[in-house]
Amino acid sequence: LKKGKLLQTVRRLYGSKTGKHKVKTLSGQAKKDYYSIPTTERLTKHDIEQGTITISNLGSIKRDFKGCCTLLEIIPPQVVAIAINSAQQRPVVVDGEIKVGTVMPISICMDHRALDYGDIVPFYNKLDEIFANPQIIQEWK
Repeated sequence: LKKGKLLQTVRRLYGSKTGKHKVKTLSGQAKKDYYSIPTTERLTKHDIEQGTITISNLGSIKRDFKGCCTLLEIIPPQVVAIAINSAQQRPVVVDGEIKVGTVMPISICMDHRALDYGDIVPFYNKLDEIFANPQIIQEWK
């Protein structure tokens, strides 16, 4: 809303209340069973409200996986899914020469119903800035 995207906000809100991606709530016995679980041991609505991004660190699960792409599923209300693989030794081009370098494959999947390319470009630019100067992360403390 701060950027004047009122129509986009209204469409997202309308989409969460109607259509095939409508957010469904529990009823009947399923609702009673859910509320019988203590709040400290269950996932509550507050835990996932206004979620926007799912991040999977697949590299920590299978470190020797040599793939560079992962099939991601976006589960509403999330609009972006990111999968991070383990760091790998691969051929890279540095100053016009082929050398062995360390790369970390990242797959990014976005829901174009919620995001336009112009919405995601600042995110890509920030990633490029971090990859060019990883020490910038230390300033976030």
